[in-house]
Amino acid sequence: MKRINLFFAVLTAILLSCIPALADTFTLSTANRGWITSTGTSNGTSGANSYYTGIDFSYNAGAELRDWFSFDLSTVSGTITSATIQVASGTYIPYQTTSETLQLTSVAAQDFADLGTGTVYGTQVYSAAENAQTVTITLDAAAITALNNNAGGTFELGGRLTSLQQTAPGTANEAIFSTVSGDPAQVQLVLNTTGTGGGGQGNAPEPASMLLFITGLAAIPLLRKVGNQTPGR
Repeated sequence: MKRINLFFAVLTAILLSCIPALADTFTLSTANRGWITSTGTSNGTSGANSYYTGIDFSYNAGAELRDWFSFDLSTVSGTITSATIQVASGTYIPYQTTSETLQLTSVAAQDFADLGTGTVYGTQVYSAAENAQTVTITLDAAAITALNNNAGGTFELGGRLTSLQQTAPGTANEAIFSTVSGDPAQVQLVLNTTGTGGGGQGNAPEPASMLLFITGLAAIPLLRKVGNQTPGR
């Protein structure tokens, strides 16, 4: 009986230590965003700006445009464990190819040469299938580290097309994100965090902790039955 009681004490301690940690989800719209061209022009800073990316022959004399996005992390609490960026794709404009690859990277200096050339945070292939869709891009481990390092501050990404078939100045439009502007919620950063239990859009127990907790609870009736049996029965 003493062994059973000791086992119950140990089990209780384990269950208490495994009570599920709450996880939060934070959804942030762009604080600022825009594009910068290979000739040095830009469309300024606004959370609702266009983020047109690629070669623009129609309005920018064949210059290449690269995009950037900035998010305010001041409302985010806990340790960030995963992140995605959800982007309204607008219209894809093909040129001698059926798809383009967007590369998102860190931003050191907000100028044309820096955008889309830093530490890679994620990539996405765009084609006509993505027209007028909201595309979810998973951010990698380097992005998660940067997000946690910038807790309470600002997180920025820069993007460029790595698959361009032309060199600026181009002779035809070749771009993604055409006709998208006007609403900060067109680009949103979705962060999953752990360790706070409050502040996000929803609290949910961590799956592994919950599984262990439930398993322990399920074992209690069986252990009680064993403990109530007399030796030799």
